[in-house]
Amino acid sequence: SVDKGVEFVTLEKGAEYISFVGLEFNTTSESAIVLYAVNFTVDLCKIGNIGGHAAINADISPVHHFTVKNSEFFNFVDTGIFLLSAADAHKHKLESANNVIVNNYFHDFTLPMYFSSAIEISRDVGGYIAHNEFYQGSHGGIRYNDCIDIIIEYNVFNEMMTRTQDFGAVYTCQSINYTDNITRYNIFKNIGYLGIYLDSHSSYQEIYGNVFH
Repeated sequence: SVDKGVEFVTLEKGAEYISFVGLEFNTTSESAIVLYAVNFTVDLCKIGNIGGHAAINADISPVHHFTVKNSEFFNFVDTGIFLLSAADAHKHKLESANNVIVNNYFHDFTLPMYFSSAIEISRDVGGYIAHNEFYQGSHGGIRYNDCIDIIIEYNVFNEMMTRTQDFGAVYTCQSINYTDNITRYNIFKNIGYLGIYLDSHSSYQEIYGNVFH
């Protein structure tokens, strides 16, 4: 752990086939992992007390074959996992990026930056977010923007949006550029504002089989 404004790990452009397994990252005022790599896996890791933009921050280059599974994220003040330009949907490169976020536990995350969530993805194609649990979040669980063919299923959202409004446990941004996303078989309970929020211009979204309690 560190207490200064530095990242634990930065993977520069050209890095690939990297796996972090069974590691713990605890306490930094910056991101735990800054990523410009492809074929990257986080498995069985524990990441907490993160003060940076995101615990895992991939916000520059397109990210492909990105997998986060079986891991725990807690006490992050902005975003747990941030993926930007994952498949560059704006340029119509519509091949699946094969980015997968499954079987993770996000909990006790504090008041974040404006409109941030436990998971934020942008311009992704063919992503899969499933079997995650989101518990005691002061803001949203999943925010996606300009995405195509994303499947969000079998997640549990419990005690979300305890301190903010005008958002959703699952939230789509104001854009007409993303279509054919599916939100199904999720459980929403004790939600402070909205369970699923399709903001302006959201088109061609499928929502079915969810439980709201």
